[in-house]
Amino acid sequence: EILIVDEVLAVGDAAFQRKCLGKMGDVAKEGRTVLFVSHNMGVMQTLCKRGILLQKGTAIADSSAAKAVTTYLEILEKSASQNLLDRVDRSGKGRVKLTQIEITTGERLEATNLATGRPACFVFYANRILPRMSCCFTIYDQLGQAVTCFDSAICSQEDSVNSEDSVKFICKIDELLLIPGRYRINASIMCDGEFEDDVKAAAFFEVEEGRIRDRAVLKSTGYGNVVIQHQWSIPI
Repeated sequence: EILIVDEVLAVGDAAFQRKCLGKMGDVAKEGRTVLFVSHNMGVMQTLCKRGILLQKGTAIADSSAAKAVTTYLEILEKSASQNLLDRVDRSGKGRVKLTQIEITTGERLEATNLATGRPACFVFYANRILPRMSCCFTIYDQLGQAVTCFDSAICSQEDSVNSEDSVKFICKIDELLLIPGRYRINASIMCDGEFEDDVKAAAFFEVEEGRIRDRAVLKSTGYGNVVIQHQWSIPI
């Protein structure tokens, strides 16, 4: 009578996920209950009418899906306001820990309000260094949808070595292509393919309205999270 679907969108290819979502829809139309477990906030609000938020085995919210998602995001924001090194809601082997994250405009001015089309700089501090250590982070939108991921282990000829005394990874972006809105970061330190430290909602930041090659980029209207440079040819 009850179909339980646990994180189905985290595994399989697109065809498998579509098949699972289709099956869920068929079961729901038959009048049966579907219990959908996921961290994908966008899909959760699209598919579900009721939302139950669990924390350490206890239901802390039981309302509409939209309200449950709002409560979840508020909890994440509250966690991000704590000192990063003091946070205990992290996983990994623990030999290395992230101690601080700085998000700036890239002009050595600490600012969390970035702008579309302008430079951005993400700096991740660690408490020690290990051989073959790397840093990766994923940016999520306000609905919990992953937008893009950066990984220092995937090298480029444009990369450089930081010769300063402090242990930090610096990711510079010449032209930020995120549309205006609020975003969060999940950050990790890896070593030989294993997680040393993994922190969810490690930081939040705002992106303000800006311009890409002189084309205005306004606040999101719900059609995606990134803007791509392009040109139009229009009739007279």
